[in-house]
This record gives sequence, structure tokens and C-alpha cells, in this order.
Amino acid sequence: GIATYATAQERKFPWAVVHHRCEVRAGNGESYPVALMEGKPLVLIPGSEVQALGQRSNGWILLAIEGRAVGWAPRSCLYLSAEPILWR
Repeated sequence: GIATYATAQERKFPWAVVHHRCEVRAGNGESYPVALMEGKPLVLIPGSEVQALGQRSNGWILLAIEGRAVGWAPRSCLYLSAEPILWR
């Protein structure tokens, strides 16, 4: 039961591990401001785990931390467990 549920959730929201330090943006590109979490800039550090909710064709991935969408990071910053849903 639980293993099947966990596997289904991973297919729905692939996990990602941060490859190198990067700032999470409020939108899918460098022109957007850095996203904030609890009033502080959100910066991912190597080895952190996040969820990939979806991706844009420009290579930016929408991320969730602890189940809550927080912002966007370039695909080059992440090792993905599976391909996230492509949003146009």
C-alpha cells in the first residue's frame, strides 16, 4: 500500500536533488526576482531535496519544498528522478 502510493507520488511529482547552489526565482527566468521564504531569499544548496512540479520549455523547473510551491530554478541546477510535466 504505502510503497505503491509513494511510487505513484514520485511519478506525479518527481524528486530532484540540487546539483549546485542556485537562487530560486519567482518566475521562470533570470529576469524574475529571487523568491522569498519567511522573508529571506530562497537559495538552494547542493544535496538538498525538492519536488519538481513541472517545467517550462525554456528549461526552468517549478519547485516545491515540503509540498508547497516555492518558485523556479534552472534545470541545470538539479538532478531529476524523472521528467516533470512539461507546461507550455
